[in-house]
Amino acid sequence: GRTTNHTVTCRVSSSQMEIFVDGLGSGISGSDNSIKQTQNNANIYIGNKGETNNVAEALHGRLSNIQIYNKALTDTQISNNSLRTHWRRNYPRT
Repeated sequence: GRTTNHTVTCRVSSSQMEIFVDGLGSGISGSDNSIKQTQNNANIYIGNKGETNNVAEALHGRLSNIQIYNKALTDTQISNNSLRTHWRRNYPRT
């Protein structure tokens, strides 16, 4: 079967987090102490909570093209980045 790829972006500013899927707001947002911890030089775990080695809670899939910025991107920047990633992935240069 064909693998479905998506671009997921998490934008964190102060203590608020928003999640975008393929450049569009997903309606998922939140705030808690774990967001504040990332601003205090804490470890960042991608694909797992990092608190335990519980395989059931880990991501079962593949991650690629992980990018971390030192600022919150605008909605337009997130959308443009998603489009660029889509075109590179689906229409590679020959």
